[in-house]
Amino acid sequence: MEVFISHSHRDRHQAIRIRDLLGRYGVQAFFDQEEIYPGDDLPERIRQGIDDCDFFLLVWSGDAARSEWVQNEWNLAYELRKKIVPYVLDGTPLPQGLPNLVYIDSSDQKHGNAILLETILGSGFSPPAGEMFPGRWRATVDAFGLGQATFELDLRRNGQVEGTGRLDAAGALAQFADPSVHELFSMHIPVHGNWSYDDGTQMLTLETVASGFGQTQRDVVGIHTTGREQGTISGTDRGGRVWVLQRVGAIPTRSDDNARRRKLREQIQQVYDQLEHSPVMCTLLSAACTGIQAKGDDLGLSQQLLLSAAKVEPGACDRMLEQLRSNGWLR
Repeated sequence: MEVFISHSHRDRHQAIRIRDLLGRYGVQAFFDQEEIYPGDDLPERIRQGIDDCDFFLLVWSGDAARSEWVQNEWNLAYELRKKIVPYVLDGTPLPQGLPNLVYIDSSDQKHGNAILLETILGSGFSPPAGEMFPGRWRATVDAFGLGQATFELDLRRNGQVEGTGRLDAAGALAQFADPSVHELFSMHIPVHGNWSYDDGTQMLTLETVASGFGQTQRDVVGIHTTGREQGTISGTDRGGRVWVLQRVGAIPTRSDDNARRRKLREQIQQVYDQLEHSPVMCTLLSAACTGIQAKGDDLGLSQQLLLSAAKVEPGACDRMLEQLRSNGWLR
């Protein structure tokens, strides 16, 4: 099996990663300088590489869209009726000549790589399932008749699980008229644990510990899966409750995380600067922080402190501001 990898030189490091991935499964790749030698007729050598390939992998991005070489290569592949597989790096629309092709989205790298391998090696190919689970998942489960518990979980490559959970008001809980009860049960609580995959039994096991409201809930969930499922997977815990997990993306890289933190810092500082001398500053800033933490971004503030600050209880606002500054969210 041979694949021609067409890419902009600015995307070379991503293309190398793809080449190495394919190489681990025995796929030969035509990769620019590595297949072109001094004295070769460059256009002819590229034509030969495209003509000989089984798949033409178009590593597509804004830089690739501006590359004359990339445009010439995919045009030639189109003329030679090669199977063109677009691998989109940054959401740049495909060229007008290829608008209807189904493409691989690399925003969730693990899932994208799985689809790439299955496309190249055939639907019968099954990559090591344990490699396919790291990433972000949303899990839902019945909360003992009180409502539905929702967990935002990061399954990390080292086997650890980190995330948050909340209890959505429903069932018996929905009968409570006191808004403070609903607010209490909608708080996010920390979740941690471990995950593992057994190739022999094809069983994904999640062991989670959720701590909140003075209680600790431990769950062990078994999910029978090949690791090739693209959407939703489900399994049961030891209490017989059904857990439904849906992949929602890849775990952000360090650079993504740094950019997100900068954006949050600017957002919090802007709210504070606009309200610094306002009598409602404490209430509105605590509301903004509550909203941020509800989306899974930990500011290091307890829900109790935020509630106290929102009610302008004595000393609560000063403690909130002090913690925001010590955690680097305010100047």
